[in-house]
Amino acid sequence: MAGDKVRCAVCKHQANAFCLVKKCKVALNKRRKCDKFKIEPSKVRLKREIPTTRGPAPALIKDLRKEYKKALKEEAARQEAAKKSQQNKYKDAMKMPDEKHPLTGDLSRFVSTAGKDE
Repeated sequence: MAGDKVRCAVCKHQANAFCLVKKCKVALNKRRKCDKFKIEPSKVRLKREIPTTRGPAPALIKDLRKEYKKALKEEAARQEAAKKSQQNKYKDAMKMPDEKHPLTGDLSRFVSTAGKDE
């Protein structure tokens, strides 16, 4: 018997949450039985459609995820190669090609900033 219940929010006899027929305060959206109910068209609000956007299909998401993981692996490999080349560059710079000074290398490239004694 839930089909004959009405909401007081759209009733002609309701004003400021007060029922003029029953002479009592009412909750507007509570569903109740009322034989004095008359609908007031100005109180009825039309439901408006909310615009929605739909995402891609699950199969497409799976393919995109695979492509993303593949791109991540390629980027990681590229970074690793760059890191190795950088390490090799430093190793080449660390080699001491000077055979005269095998432990320290040639120190003549360093110039003192201290003043000379005359």
